[in-house]
Amino acid sequence: MNGGSRQRRTDRVAYLFLAPFLALFLVFTVLPIVLAAYDSLFTVRYSGLGLGGGTLHFVGLDNYATALTSPELLLGVLRMTAFGLVQVPVMLGIALALALVFDAAASRLYSVLRTVYLLPYAVPVVIGTLAWGFLYTPRTSPLSGAVAALGGPADLLDDSVVLWSMGNVVTWSYIGINMTILYTSLRGLPRDTYEAARLDGAGEIRIAWSVKIPQLLPAIVMTTVISVIGTLQIFTEPTILRNLTPAVSSTYTPNMTIRTIAIGQQNPQLAAATAIVLAAVIFVLSFGFLALAQRRSTP
Repeated sequence: MNGGSRQRRTDRVAYLFLAPFLALFLVFTVLPIVLAAYDSLFTVRYSGLGLGGGTLHFVGLDNYATALTSPELLLGVLRMTAFGLVQVPVMLGIALALALVFDAAASRLYSVLRTVYLLPYAVPVVIGTLAWGFLYTPRTSPLSGAVAALGGPADLLDDSVVLWSMGNVVTWSYIGINMTILYTSLRGLPRDTYEAARLDGAGEIRIAWSVKIPQLLPAIVMTTVISVIGTLQIFTEPTILRNLTPAVSSTYTPNMTIRTIAIGQQNPQLAAATAIVLAAVIFVLSFGFLALAQRRSTP
């Protein structure tokens, strides 16, 4: 068997292993996107009293024009952008600090602590949000009195603080997984540079700042992009908290707006267009951040 036929056989085996994933990806990811894009070009119009069902009419980009001028969508995007500008750096800063501490400490205790920090990620988001909602509700919260005594708001679900209360839930849920990603990346870095720095008299803090973090930048950028995407797609936490406070409206986040349009307004075509607009916003923000990070890292 010559080299060319062996390579072709290897390629066939590789495609055979990839086939199940590609089939599922096409059916459950690509096909829904194509159908949503197609559906977004139509609208349903009713005749008479509207009792006989509507008919689809091609409207081109009208749904996109409506979505782009939607004040609810714009307000939701701005709200979650402000949320992300605070929550993402706090979450990733804590995750990075924990990863650096765990990487520097060689102890069985830290292995246990790593597991403890990862546990919230294993808790279903609905259950975690309900638990935090219990802690936030003034009637049941053991925290409200202590927070009020320290000068904070007595109601942690009040309109002025509910966004940051939700940020606490998100941070609690995802610190562990981001810490694990960063810690795993740290363990894959060459250790000889650490030893060289120690021989030069550098302490652990100096090594972390000058040696570890610069080499960890690709992982930090990756977790940041994932977090930015997740921030604009937040849905479960505010939807659960909406049952506990009137401060969270049905259009509080972009995904909640899409759900309200699709189910509340019975307009899946406009909802599809709004979802595609949101995907475009996420794409621009994510790749804009990647371009900025790449430019800053290029000497």
